Amino acid sequence: MIETVIARDKNWAWWKIQNCPPISIPAVAPETFVAAKNIAKKGATNKRLRPHPLNSLDLGFLRDDHGGLDRLKDPARFEIPPVKSFKDKIELDDMDIDMAANEEEKQLAMEAKASKSWRALRIASADNLVAFDKIEKPDKIDIIFKEKVDAAHMDDEEEETKQLKDRRPIVISGPSGAGKGTLVSMLIEKHPKVFCKKASHTTRKPREGEVHGTHYYFVTKEEYNIIRDSDEFLEYNNSNGDDYGTSRKVLQGIIAQDKVPIMEMDYHVRATCICLTITS
Repeated sequence: MIETVIARDKNWAWWKIQNCPPISIPAVAPETFVAAKNIAKKGATNKRLRPHPLNSLDLGFLRDDHGGLDRLKDPARFEIPPVKSFKDKIELDDMDIDMAANEEEKQLAMEAKASKSWRALRIASADNLVAFDKIEKPDKIDIIFKEKVDAAHMDDEEEETKQLKDRRPIVISGPSGAGKGTLVSMLIEKHPKVFCKKASHTTRKPREGEVHGTHYYFVTKEEYNIIRDSDEFLEYNNSNGDDYGTSRKVLQGIIAQDKVPIMEMDYHVRATCICLTITS
């Protein structure tokens, strides 16, 4: 407003200096007026609108033939996912960070992990806030994925865990049908806070009922070769044309949870660990 007033005063002073010349403007010819009007009308009325304006969301999914508003009212959209659902996703992000081909891919993987970690922490804060005191590094939040235990049993379990000074992996090996799987299941069922079975990486396809990150880590041949060539496998082998390997990071993750990894292996294993061989 101030600039407008000053400009008007300057024009007024300049007009006075020029001895107040006439300021009349000659009338516009009718032909010129009509031509200008048609040009303005043409430019304003003949524009072709985009079907979807830039940076706008297509709302076609709201039509009745696509489910309409009923899809927005679906209760599943408002369910809070369990904290454990983020565990495998964060572990996959860790693998992507380790196998990143350049800094850009590594940064994207780190951002993806940070996003999932933040959501997992928000959900865990509702009923497991006590676990936050045990988080030492922001990129290591495995403690929130542990099952909560009753206070009456917590002291006994912590005492049992503290007595384990040697946390090297236990290798249980033997021929097929010797009972390796039964022994592993008994150990984990008897001491769920002490032992944990490791999941191997494999290039074979998952079978019915197998869960990624629980039974095996299912990876492609290229991903498997990258991990193997990076010396990340403690051991690896080929069985029936499919590759298998035990990741060093998987065992370190189990040990970081104050548990002893159990490795159910064949006779080919040669590692620095406690070895128990089952014979038939």
